[in-house]
This record gives sequence, C-alpha cells and structure tokens, in this order.
Amino acid sequence: MGSRNMKRPEKLPELRHASREAPPRKWQAQVTGCNIRVISSKLISRVSSTVACLIILSVQVLPLPGTFSYPTQDFSIQMWTEHLSRSIEESTDPEKISEIVNQFRAFYDRTAYKPYVFLNGTQVLWESRGPLQPDRSVRIQDGAVSVLFDFTTQVQVEAALNMSIITITIILMLLFSLLISRAIARHALAPLETMLLKVRKIGRLIWLQVESIHTLLSNSKQNQNKNDEKEEGDETVLLKEVLGRISLLSALKLIRPDEDAQAVVFLGTGVASETVRPSNTLTMQHREMIQSRLQTVVHEDLSDLEVENLTSWRFNPLDLETTTTCFVCAKLLSTYMPSAIKANGVTETEISAFIATVEEGYLKSVPYHNWSHAVDVMHSAYVLLQDLREAFSRTERYALLICAVVHDIQHPGVSNEFLVQTHHDLAMRYNDNAPLESMHCARLFEILADPSTNVWGVLEDGPRKDIRKMCIEAILHTDNSCHFNVVKACQMIHEVHDEVFSNVLSTHGSVEDHKESWPSPEVLEILGEKETHDTLRNMLLHFADISNSMKPFAVARPWALLVLEEFFAQGEKMTELGLPVPALNDRQKTNRPTSQIGFIEFIVSPLVFTIVKILPPLGYTEQAMWGNVKSWFEEWASTANPSKSEFQQMATRITSLYEKVTFAK
Repeated sequence: MGSRNMKRPEKLPELRHASREAPPRKWQAQVTGCNIRVISSKLISRVSSTVACLIILSVQVLPLPGTFSYPTQDFSIQMWTEHLSRSIEESTDPEKISEIVNQFRAFYDRTAYKPYVFLNGTQVLWESRGPLQPDRSVRIQDGAVSVLFDFTTQVQVEAALNMSIITITIILMLLFSLLISRAIARHALAPLETMLLKVRKIGRLIWLQVESIHTLLSNSKQNQNKNDEKEEGDETVLLKEVLGRISLLSALKLIRPDEDAQAVVFLGTGVASETVRPSNTLTMQHREMIQSRLQTVVHEDLSDLEVENLTSWRFNPLDLETTTTCFVCAKLLSTYMPSAIKANGVTETEISAFIATVEEGYLKSVPYHNWSHAVDVMHSAYVLLQDLREAFSRTERYALLICAVVHDIQHPGVSNEFLVQTHHDLAMRYNDNAPLESMHCARLFEILADPSTNVWGVLEDGPRKDIRKMCIEAILHTDNSCHFNVVKACQMIHEVHDEVFSNVLSTHGSVEDHKESWPSPEVLEILGEKETHDTLRNMLLHFADISNSMKPFAVARPWALLVLEEFFAQGEKMTELGLPVPALNDRQKTNRPTSQIGFIEFIVSPLVFTIVKILPPLGYTEQAMWGNVKSWFEEWASTANPSKSEFQQMATRITSLYEKVTFAK
C-alpha cells in the first residue's frame, strides 16, 4: 500500500462548522403544564380557595360594624318607664319623682339615644329639645306615663355603619376580583396567550405555505398582503382561515402527479422499460482505460479557455470537449479541497482519477442527463458556493461539488415513476423510494471505496459518517418529488425571519452591492441555525440541478431542447409499451417555448423568488430567469401564430410573474 494509506486518520475541523448546533429560537417559548386539564385543575383550585377566603373574611368582617349600632333587644327603656310609672303611683312627692327622672336621664347619658320628654298624662315632668325629624322620635308608655326618646344620633351612627359596610363590601369585592383575575391570568391566560402567540406564528407560516402551494398548483391569483391582514386579526379568525387552508392543502395532496395539469407535469412523470445496472467493481481493462485517460486529464492545457469564462455564470460545457470538461471539474474540486483532506494524502491525481471514473459512468446515449449535465451542475454549484462562501464551510463546499458531479451518474434518461411502474430492478432494489437518486448515492460510495479514486482519504468514523450523511441528503434532494417540500421549507425560513431579510434587501439595491456587504451578523446567525443551514445546503444542489432556466438565454435554450428531447424519447418508449403518454412527453403536442415558460412559472420561479430574498447575492439567477421568460415569450409569439385571446392570456401570465420579481425590475 502507498504511504497515503499508511497515514493516521485525521479529523476534519471544518465539519464542526458543517454540523452547527441550532441556537434556541427566540420565538419558541417553553410552556410547561399547558395541557387543558392541568390549566383547568389549577384554575379551579385557585379560584375556589380565593372564593372560600372571600366568604370567611366576609363572615368575620361584615358583622363588626354592627357592634356599634343600637342593640336589637334593649329592654332598659321599657324597664325605666315602668319603674317611673310605679314610682309615680306609689308617691306623689315631686322631689322623689324628679330624682327618678334624673336617674333615668343619667342612665342614658353615655348612649347615642336619650329621653327628651317625660309625661304623666298631660303633665310634663321634664322636657328638652327633641329631634328635628319626627320619625327619629320613639314613644315608650306605661300606664299614664310616657317617655319620648331621641334616636337622631343612633340613626346617624347606623347610617354611617351601613355606609361603612357597603364600602367594606365593595373593597372586598374589588380585592377578590383582583385576586381571581390574577389567578385566571396566571394559571389560564398566560399559558393560553403563549400558545396563541405560537399559534399566530405557526398559523401565519401554515397560511403562507398553503397559500404558496395553492398559487403554485392551481395558478390562482393571491393578494400578497393577505398574510399581514391575517396577522392583525383575531386568533380565532386566523385559526379558522388556517384550518380552511389546511383542508385545501389536504385536497391538493390528493391530486396525483399525472392528473395535475400545470405544475407536476414539468417534473417529468412517466413509465419506461430500459434497464441500467451499475457496475460494482472496476475491471482491469477499465482501470487501464481510466489510467490512460487520466494522463490526458492531468496534462490538459486550458490556455484556450479564459479564466473569466470558467468562473462565469455564462459557462457552457456543451461548447467544450470531454477531456477539457474533465480537467475543469478536477480544477474546481481541487480549489475547495480542505487542508485536512490534503493532509490525508489526497492529491490532484486521486481527484483526476475520480473525475475520469465518474465521467465514464454517465451514459452517452442519454440526451440530457449525461456528462455535460454533470459538469454544468458542478460548475453552477461552484459559482453559487463562491457567492455564498461565508455561509458554508470549505468541507461542505468540497462535499457539494463531489455530489454535483455524481448526482446523476448512470442516469438512464427516464423518470423514477417510469422505473417503479415497470418494476425495474432499481425500483425493486430501493423499494420504489427514489430509485435513481438512491442508485447515484450508492455509486458515489462505490467509487470512493476504491483507494485510487477516494477523494476523501482515510477518515475517522465520526467525520466519515457526517460527510456520508451530508452527501446522501444532498443527492436525495435532487429528486424532483422533493421540490415542493424544498420550496416550502425555504419559504418558511424566509417568513420566520422576514424582518431581518427585508432589512437586508432594503439596505442595498443591486446584486453587486449585496455581494460586497453580505452577510450581515444577523443573517449569518440565522444561517447558522442547524435546521436552516441543512435546508439551504440541501437546496443548493437542487438549485444548481435546475439552474439551466436561470442561465442566459444563449446557454439556457440548448439545454431546454435537450431535456425536451429526453422527455420525447421517454414518450416514444411509452407508446411502444402501449401506455398513455403525458402531454410533456408527446413530441407532436408539446410547444417548446410554452413548456419552458410553464416550467419556469410553476417550478423554478417559486424557488428562485424565495431564495433571492434569503440569499440576495444570487439575485443574478432571478435576472437571467426573467430574461429567459421574455425570450421564450417572444419566440412563442413569433413561431406559434397565437390568436389575440391566446396572446393576451400569455401576456397576463408573464405580467403576473413579473410582479413577483425582486432584482429583475
């Protein structure tokens, strides 16, 4: 074995950046005990104890003022009157009677009510000023003797006590109302408010996603300000609308891909029968051929290829020879090679052998998914990653370029549905679950298993598993069936951090301005969240895979014709099998310009419109995409001889698409 394989495995420091831990989300509050039963139990317990305290306190406090009032049963006034009456009957001595009257009066000196007139028949024994109001006077009589009491002060005291009782009652009611309100707020309203805040945010996201899918699949016109209006509304109204949209989403989910007339048809559905078997081992003859071609690749002269064109978004591998494109891929991959990989003994020789082996794995008979497409996707990924190099580690960029060049290896030129419906060996092997993408992943790791083409070197288990996971996820996300999920995930990222991304867009106008100043610390923090980071990393390879429609028209048009040719070839196979042929696979029925306008309108643009708001340095992709829409529209108008109504209908679609652009205006 060579010295490279004898080296001790080293860890990749950049992997720590590739697997960042997501910081806690500020809007994601932890709510404990927010179960309805728990809330109800706590609330009942708290309110019950508060009401019990109110009753106990009321029973103890409210009777207190009554202790200062006139006794309910005061027999003294009757007893004194009877005593005076008997004394008058027993003695007629005026002095004795006067003494008894004075004793009578003295007895009531310390009370709030007092006698003011003593009568013996019509004779006034003693008299003072009486109450101003007659109803305040009380007559006590025994025989001929009558005594009139003045209860004015007592009535006033009782009135004051009644007022104090009412005041105390009001204070107690207010106090316990406050206590009950606080109990309800603490044990019911606070958890519910927290949940409703989350419902508002999640509801808004659901609204956005369902609204977006509704627009995407049914081509309905939606008001872009609708989300903001819903945000200001009542939570119950929001929930009602969200549930309505969820039901719409459920209905749309039930639509079969081959039944959709506008969007999913552009993803290339159909059935095929051609069998492609990936080879498991490299034969000696194949090794010799690779070694021969490797010498050509290593010594390839790129003097005729301008460096500006190599790193330009206008780069087109269809204009180059195979040996040149192999050298280009090797150079691009070497550019991003991490230092830890170099320390593992990986050199340009292994990289060139890897590229040559991958090139041999692509079928030359396939019109679109061939080696040129692999080079195009790898170059597109390279340019995108150059503009986003602050957001992704060197190891991630290196891994994505490897995935890009291998992502369609041994592609047979037919769709996954084709393989599944014809019970192809690949569909059987991978249980109908993305058989093509699964095969591409497996083929990648078969190539890496050969030391001569191992561009990772010898890694420890931890980094090796992380890189393998990263590559598998990226390649599997190139499956077109994942497209709408990718769009939704990116839209959710933008919506959650809408304020930050909007501020970035408003600060700088042009794409070049964003390239110079991007990313801000706030954006970098968002992109560092693990879930967001992984989503965007997986999106990038898919973005590069469908980037032909985002290239200048001179580059995009040949690729569009090639992919349509591959669709038509699949349609012809379906005709041979007696299977129904979708419109996009029918050479006679498909109008090439309108098919590309539809592909951009329903598939490409929803992703591009969202991505340029999150990653504004990629705004040039939107500008080129919009240029392609106009060019395809002009070609259609000049070749299809549309009627006035058809022209107006297409113009309306184009105008509606233009209203959504960010950088192309």
